[in-house]
Amino acid sequence: MKVPLVLVHAQFDPDEQREGEKTKKVVCKWCSKRFSDGASRKKQHLEQQCPAYRSHLAQAQSSGTVLDGFGVQISATEKRRLDLLLADAVFEDYRPFNDFDKAYKPATVRFLNALNPAYRPPDRKTLAGTYLDIKYDEMKRRIKEVVVGKHYLNFSMDESDDITGTRVISLAVHVHGVGAIQLGIKDLGSMSANSRNLAAWAIEHILEFCDGDWSRVNSVVTDTCSTMRATHAEMVKDERFRHVFFVLCDSHGLQLLVKDIASLGRIKELLDQAQRVAVFFKRSRLHLSYLREHQIRHYERIRAFVLSVITRWGSQIGVIVAVLKNEEALMSWLRDLRVLEASQKQTSKRATTQANPGSLTKVLAILRDSTFWIGLRDLKALLLPIHEAQKMSESDRAHLGKVNGRWVNIQNEMKSMSGSSLDAEITEIFKPGGMFYHRFQRQHDDLHWVAWALDPATLNTRITTPIQDRVLRVLRHYIKNTRDSETAKTLFYAFRASEHPFSRLNENLWDDNLVSRPINFWRYIQGPGGPLADMAIRVYSTIANSVPNERSFSAMNLIKNSFRSQLTIDRLDKLVTISMNARLFRRGAEGEAWWNITEEEEEQLELDVTELAAETYTIEDITDDDDEPEIIDHSMPTVPEMPVNEPAAAELYSYDHETHICSGSSCLCQAETQTQGFDDLNSMISSQWYSQI
Repeated sequence: MKVPLVLVHAQFDPDEQREGEKTKKVVCKWCSKRFSDGASRKKQHLEQQCPAYRSHLAQAQSSGTVLDGFGVQISATEKRRLDLLLADAVFEDYRPFNDFDKAYKPATVRFLNALNPAYRPPDRKTLAGTYLDIKYDEMKRRIKEVVVGKHYLNFSMDESDDITGTRVISLAVHVHGVGAIQLGIKDLGSMSANSRNLAAWAIEHILEFCDGDWSRVNSVVTDTCSTMRATHAEMVKDERFRHVFFVLCDSHGLQLLVKDIASLGRIKELLDQAQRVAVFFKRSRLHLSYLREHQIRHYERIRAFVLSVITRWGSQIGVIVAVLKNEEALMSWLRDLRVLEASQKQTSKRATTQANPGSLTKVLAILRDSTFWIGLRDLKALLLPIHEAQKMSESDRAHLGKVNGRWVNIQNEMKSMSGSSLDAEITEIFKPGGMFYHRFQRQHDDLHWVAWALDPATLNTRITTPIQDRVLRVLRHYIKNTRDSETAKTLFYAFRASEHPFSRLNENLWDDNLVSRPINFWRYIQGPGGPLADMAIRVYSTIANSVPNERSFSAMNLIKNSFRSQLTIDRLDKLVTISMNARLFRRGAEGEAWWNITEEEEEQLELDVTELAAETYTIEDITDDDDEPEIIDHSMPTVPEMPVNEPAAAELYSYDHETHICSGSSCLCQAETQTQGFDDLNSMISSQWYSQI
């Protein structure tokens, strides 16, 4: 019988050397025979000379036990169970396949052997082959079990490229009550990523996932770029997708608002100055070491800087907060004699050569300017409402009904800063037809107005005729049966007037718990609410972000990094699917609500990628083509029964989304606090609406 070498040493105890002996001695635990230490000698003894151990091993193997050490036995079933648990650790935690391979990580294997000498972990080829396929198939079956029979499936898609430049596309589905399920990352290959090809790809894979039942598809969400807008128009040409809601990601829209604001004079100057400070310390290791001494003196810890990249969400407020958090240390660094001496040398050298001031001189000038610190604090206060709204928009519960309230809150909080050092910029942002209203119109469409109008928390806020007309147009477009469409129209009037079947006398219906969660309100009244309730449930089941795709790209970059650049797309797809969905299902299995995670957990993947990919970008280095049109017809199909005096369907259903909605958490009394902000947007939209008729 062959004894694995990994178990040989465990069968012997060391023995003291006797007088005259020159070699180490060991004693067999099974027969007490004593002889010189040596792997080959011990192995030969166990296999050929030790009857007690041979008898023990034969009995163990005949009973289904395959390995044995220290008296510990492990069956084939237990071995497989441990192998699968180890596979989970590798796949879910983004570990390399060789993390438990003795040839690559001997210390790790020795640690495992110390825990259980009978267990030998699988090698990297087994993990990357057999066990990866097993876990992937298991995850696909579990996804099917979760979504079977489910309706209101909300798909999201986005494209990107991995570290090797391979173009990939991500597809995810949000299931109400479950969360966002990753369906994987696919290689685009040589396919041109234009709207027509992307639409065909999406339709094929969505219908495949739904087993051909397109009635289960509720919405498709993408980012805000022109190609994706055009993809919406292409997809809706397919008869099977005429009923589908096409929505733009609100998180992307808020980031584009930040981009617009960052281009304004004083704001751009402040961001550039804060970025210059952060970049200086990234490039100058010596001065960074000086600064860290002052950080430890003031804060008893080192505080890092964040670099601003316009396409990386939250990095603009990040660089501002980082500089402000280090203000005391920076001012102390300014007075450091080593810094002053270096500055004098640089100034003297530049004066001799008549060159421009050096980077150190510029940073010192920035930090000594009191208006820089005043402006930076005001800029933080200005951008913070957008940052908070953006974090809320990334939630798996961020349905269409919450979009309008976020934008109204942003408007109200930013306007409240009038009189600050950025007063001129705030006036520019909110002037009639200015960047805030332009971005608002680009980001929102009629579905957002429907979500606002059907929210019971907004009944205390007036609704104008143009907005009401837009709601009724959506009802006509998506409710094909003429009788049902007219019924929905009548019910809508009754709802806004709180008349039967929505009478305020029905206390159960107007319970605060229902009013604060519109989807529960409409489920409660679904029978009497008829086709209007069916439409409302669809609207409030629609998620207004494509964040699941961004998370999958973050996971992709963590898995396929510079050390694993040869990882194939097929294996990358399986690893992303396993790792992202395992976390979702694990939270459910542990009894934790899928949305109940901390802010730190929510942002961990993005933070990890930020650390890995941090580069010295400046705002001028980043270009954004979201507003550059693709050469393609963006118009949607003409809506039947549309009066000739109303705006064209291309305007109504183009995805320059316009919305307004009180936040889903607001109640009737809280809605009143947003009335003024809504009135501003409402009047702006109304005036532009009538001017187009």
